Amino acid sequence: MLAAAIAAHASLIVTPNLSDFPTAACAPFGIEAVHPDAFLAELHGRDRDAVTEALHRQAAVKRNPPMTFVELLDRLETVVPTFVNAVRAGPARASCSI
Repeated sequence: MLAAAIAAHASLIVTPNLSDFPTAACAPFGIEAVHPDAFLAELHGRDRDAVTEALHRQAAVKRNPPMTFVELLDRLETVVPTFVNAVRAGPARASCSI
């Protein structure tokens, strides 16, 4: 994956396996390994409304099994708890228009 990131001129690798991408291996190529929880929390911090809307759209298209917004957050919470807590702490949202 590091070789692909180098070839793509990426600046980030988003992975839960941070131990596989130590700073000493990534930094010489200007690449940082970031956990999905930190990455998503940062995106949410930059544009809370867009990220929340994307989550609502994702829940709306779930069919097998169908999933509500809250159920989607419950499922994501085991992998990206900081992100989910930030979403849940956000202002109350009107019903989704899609």
